[in-house]
Amino acid sequence: MTILPPARHHVERYLMAREEYLRENQRAEIKMLLPNIESTKGEYSDKALRYWKKKVEKESGVTFKLKDLRPTYAQMNKDRGVNIEAIAKFMGHASTGTTEKYYARLKDKDAFRSIEKVWGEDKPEIPKDVGNGPFIERSDNNAGYA
Repeated sequence: MTILPPARHHVERYLMAREEYLRENQRAEIKMLLPNIESTKGEYSDKALRYWKKKVEKESGVTFKLKDLRPTYAQMNKDRGVNIEAIAKFMGHASTGTTEKYYARLKDKDAFRSIEKVWGEDKPEIPKDVGNGPFIERSDNNAGYA
């Protein structure tokens, strides 16, 4: 998985501290990113994860759902111009279909900008209401922003 530049330095510092902590506690075999040295396998229980999530929310002032982290990562990359193939690869998807359908969707304004870029002088005008409401690209409601 790639780490976005704003977080890279902090993640590197954490990984160095994690390695030292595990070495000091004779638990270097633990492969978990967030190790629990009290556990046989090094993992946290669901209760412990909920505790740490609440602590992070309280200290950061940001509430979140753990299941939202993957789609947020994908959409942030898509919004910054990373191509869908690269996003799918880093998320471990076999094809871009899963990534496009569930994680990183093309926003209305970005779709119009892509068309403008191709057509140059003959570009279509972006309607003023684009991006201000629901936009569903297909009738089965599987794509687009709702």
